[in-house]
Amino acid sequence: MSYIDQISLDCLNLTGIKPSTSFLSNIPHWFNSRLSFCSDLRSSLYVCGGSGFARFNLDSQTWDKLQKPIGDLGEEKPLLAGHPSLIYLLTGKQKHGDTAITNHIQVFDTGSLKWRLVCDLKLRFSPTFFGLHNNELLVAGWCPARKNFVVVVRPEDGCVVDLVAGVDGIFARGLILHQDQVPGIIL
Repeated sequence: MSYIDQISLDCLNLTGIKPSTSFLSNIPHWFNSRLSFCSDLRSSLYVCGGSGFARFNLDSQTWDKLQKPIGDLGEEKPLLAGHPSLIYLLTGKQKHGDTAITNHIQVFDTGSLKWRLVCDLKLRFSPTFFGLHNNELLVAGWCPARKNFVVVVRPEDGCVVDLVAGVDGIFARGLILHQDQVPGIIL
């Protein structure tokens, strides 16, 4: 069974002392093993996987099952990026089925508890990174047509701007990128 632990980082500067951990909660049974987590930078942890989407309140240590995201999340793990009032979701790649189904980004408003579509990326790919930087969404991934690529998406209108494409090799989880468009970003 999967669970959530809390790790205390208070003692990291002390020599010879390990960080302490404490159990918070089991992951509910309605999630599958391809989970994605993010924080709203307040007191909640959001979890998405399989057909479930939920919020774990860190203060009360309770779960709230929330409205499911729009459409199919894909067979690969969806990725989440948190903001104080918005949770962004990038769908995983479809492994089988209709080739017209492409990855898309949607956003969950933590106040209204509603989803809305940000954009369809019009591409089937395996995502390797998804995050927020300077109020824009960074998406990195791989597909045969573009190899490794990185795009920026403006959340307010869904405009997609290519930063890098056609890079050989493999992007690992995480991202290191430095260009004029995104100076100094290392994630």
